[in-house]
Amino acid sequence: MRQVVNRVPRSLVVFIFGFVWNYRYATRFSFFQLYDDSLIQDMAWRIASGQKPFLDFSTLEGPTSGIIESVFVLLFGNRPQTSIIRTSAINGAAGALVYLIL
Repeated sequence: MRQVVNRVPRSLVVFIFGFVWNYRYATRFSFFQLYDDSLIQDMAWRIASGQKPFLDFSTLEGPTSGIIESVFVLLFGNRPQTSIIRTSAINGAAGALVYLIL
């Protein structure tokens, strides 16, 4: 139990590092694709607007990514900065999770 408690502050450092690293490169260099060909952003906007996947609109992917993204669209609005913050948070959380697993 004590080992897990000691790893939590370190995983927070890994999360912050992953968030800052992704945010820096997504805003500084222009490799971040703001419009994802309407695969996720459009689906998230539609779900946030009250439409239901497969009933009101069709999608090539499953609705899971759109549902997760729609939470961020509802909280922060549908802007490119929202996408950068979302991907930075998810990448930071993935880094912290990998650290805790390893």
